[in-house]
Amino acid sequence: MRHTLHSDAAIKGTLFPAITSNLYVHYCVFPLAGTGYFELPIVALEFFGEGALGLLAFGDLLQDAVEIVLPCDSLVAPTVLASRARGSRLLQHMHKRFLELPIVGQLLDRLSASSHE
Repeated sequence: MRHTLHSDAAIKGTLFPAITSNLYVHYCVFPLAGTGYFELPIVALEFFGEGALGLLAFGDLLQDAVEIVLPCDSLVAPTVLASRARGSRLLQHMHKRFLELPIVGQLLDRLSASSHE
């Protein structure tokens, strides 16, 4: 069975800047207001939402999945997931920390990334 995590980040045009992630009826929100995360570039926030946030929030629900798709709505985020972010020290650091997460280690061989266009 293939499961798809969905996520989005919003810092402009909203009263409540946040990163969200969902898996079917399960939903989580990571608020950004009043945090240092609010200062990160949008691609970093998108990467966090598409990778770490969804897997940390819903990893237990994904243990039996054959494939887990992380669709990204930023064209840069899937590049980060696929190429280790060679051009950005921040994204390289985030990618390294992403790979160090225990849930990522458990699911890595079943993760794939795609891009919304």
